[in-house]
Amino acid sequence: MRLAVVSVRSVNRYTFRAVSTSIIAITISFAGLVLIENLPECALRETLSPVLNPLEGPELRQGWSLFAPNPGAVSQHVLVRARNKRGEETAWYDASQFFIDERRRNLFTPLWALSEGLDHGSGFLDSKDLAKRRQAKAEVERTSLMVIARAVPHFDIFKIQIELQRHSITLPHQQPKKGSQNIRYDWIRAMPVPPL
Repeated sequence: MRLAVVSVRSVNRYTFRAVSTSIIAITISFAGLVLIENLPECALRETLSPVLNPLEGPELRQGWSLFAPNPGAVSQHVLVRARNKRGEETAWYDASQFFIDERRRNLFTPLWALSEGLDHGSGFLDSKDLAKRRQAKAEVERTSLMVIARAVPHFDIFKIQIELQRHSITLPHQQPKKGSQNIRYDWIRAMPVPPL
């Protein structure tokens, strides 16, 4: 009778060890495949694409150009001010800094999409492609208007003016770059926008 109890315990121990080892192996394999799926285009990813196809779903694409070979070399800020019908003007407000501060205050802010629109839009304001330039201008104007309307809530906004400030970033191993560029756009009539 004692012999039967010992053999059941040893079977349970070996079964547990086999199951737990299998679960760990599957988890590590899956994590490795997910990592490979999210790599930039490379031979390894192409080779394993038949295995990776079932993992398609919400993609976590990285903008690898941020890291190499040419990381960003310009700091951009979008400034905005407003004018009412009587000709009174507000001070300049840094719309870019508003989103930076909001992100520091609340990492999961729903305003991140507007922040991305402002950032990407300001990057295409001088695009050679007319359609991209128009879309970028509309995004920057709409987002800037939302920021200025929040900054001065009781100011009757009739027109806004936008200024794009670009400053060169010098990395430690580079020679200092010259200057900055400020582009001030004409006053535009404010359109109704939803509040932030």
